[in-house]
Amino acid sequence: MAIMTGARRALTAAFTATLLLAGGIGAAHASDSVLDPDRTARVTIHTSEQGGIIGAPADGLRQTDLETAPGLPGTTFRARHVVSAKLGLKGFSLNLATSTGWANASKLDYDAAAGQWWYDGQQATVQYGDLSQTASTGPAGGEYAPAVFESLPVGVYMFEEVTSAGAAKDTVPWVMTVPRTHPVDRDSWLYDLHVYPKYSLLDFTKTVDDRSAAAAGDVIEWTMMAGVPRIANANMTDEASRFLAPPLFIIKDRLDPRLVSADDPVTVTLDGSTVGLVPSDYQIGWKEIGGSQEMTLTFLETGRARLGEAISLADDPEGVKVRVTIRSRLRGVEVGALGDGLISSPAELFTSLRAFAENTPLVSSEPMTKWGDVLLEKVDAVDATKKLEGAEFTLHRTRAEALSGANPLTVGGRSVFTTGADGTVRIIGLRYSGWTQNGVVSSDVEGWTSYWAVEQKAPVGYELLTAPVEFTVDQIDQPLELATRIEGAPRTSLAMPLTGSTGTWLFTAAGALIVTAGVYVALRRKQRLG
Repeated sequence: MAIMTGARRALTAAFTATLLLAGGIGAAHASDSVLDPDRTARVTIHTSEQGGIIGAPADGLRQTDLETAPGLPGTTFRARHVVSAKLGLKGFSLNLATSTGWANASKLDYDAAAGQWWYDGQQATVQYGDLSQTASTGPAGGEYAPAVFESLPVGVYMFEEVTSAGAAKDTVPWVMTVPRTHPVDRDSWLYDLHVYPKYSLLDFTKTVDDRSAAAAGDVIEWTMMAGVPRIANANMTDEASRFLAPPLFIIKDRLDPRLVSADDPVTVTLDGSTVGLVPSDYQIGWKEIGGSQEMTLTFLETGRARLGEAISLADDPEGVKVRVTIRSRLRGVEVGALGDGLISSPAELFTSLRAFAENTPLVSSEPMTKWGDVLLEKVDAVDATKKLEGAEFTLHRTRAEALSGANPLTVGGRSVFTTGADGTVRIIGLRYSGWTQNGVVSSDVEGWTSYWAVEQKAPVGYELLTAPVEFTVDQIDQPLELATRIEGAPRTSLAMPLTGSTGTWLFTAAGALIVTAGVYVALRRKQRLG
């Protein structure tokens, strides 16, 4: 059996990072007379992280220097007995107790990237026997121990993960014979096999940037950063082929149902590498699921090849990240649309066929943005029980803008807010003042936002407020009639002076004179009548 990598040669990755038995199954042609078909073999799997340096090929013997790296508890492997290969209806036995079985095994290939078997250069299927065993590297979060298959009968076996350890991504499934020809004493069999699969411990994070967002309609950005699996390439020809392309690379992000995608919603870049991406390297799809929009980013074959090249050429392969940014905005501003106002959702990363088939992704962190509303109430300054209809307000983010009237906030398509018959107007969709980028901020930190209400039109019979009113938002259904009550002062009877006049004081003095003269005239008339 030739060990393959890439699109029909993917299995080399497994053996480069794991066993790398020289010559593959075909190397196991020792004399059949010395093979004991009734004897069982022991397979020990030692797990550790794949670094940036590709190690020497393993040969099935124990290598204690490879066991100094920390192992990964919480991973379970399964060994499945492959008993035959099939081309259509014709079967080919893989019974290793016979020379025919060994000859057939030498024609068997497995493309782990595509999950496809090949036999004698043709796409094939295989038949598994009843034997299927599992072994674990210990409980997740517990103490590590190698996974040991104590007694495997002679045969061809598929080894694959069935559970992963946290952020560790799957090793590529591998196929090998049990036992193997001894790598040193070629005239004997090796029944105690040691395998050293390497994992990529992937970082996958999601962050939110809502610093520039203050009102419904403003853009909220969500950024996902995903590491690339490092799968060692046994057949590397140069530095650019040090690591294989990942067999799968899919990122899914389902927006909170209170969000919708904004214009130009998705950007994709590659950080930490001189290799760039082009739009034809991936596909972006959107679909509605249960009232939420879900984005799916799928890297195509050319894109996955670029990822493999990027980590191969990088001085720090772990620092190569796929950056995906989604632009969103609040969906609605009607009463109740915000719910509790706490908006968050995780993203999902799939880098193996098994994880995708079983829907067991690596899940990102879950950042939060917080939104509320405010209820402005306009009341009479003398009689607070008198609610005033028809007051018109604008909102601003700074005192300077409020005083100048610049940059009024548009919230849900409105920039002017008018009180109703009850003297109130509710403004829905304002970001919390003291929460941004998934954390609490103080008033002296970038991202803090207070709001300033400016009365642009007073109710009939009332004066405008003399100054903007500052307030903060930190909840849903937040009233603004308490410490920051907006009160209208009744209009006075004083009129503005006429253009070019000497001022109100002159009219007051003249009025006093007119009153005095009126009293004098009234007294003279009374004396005549007397």
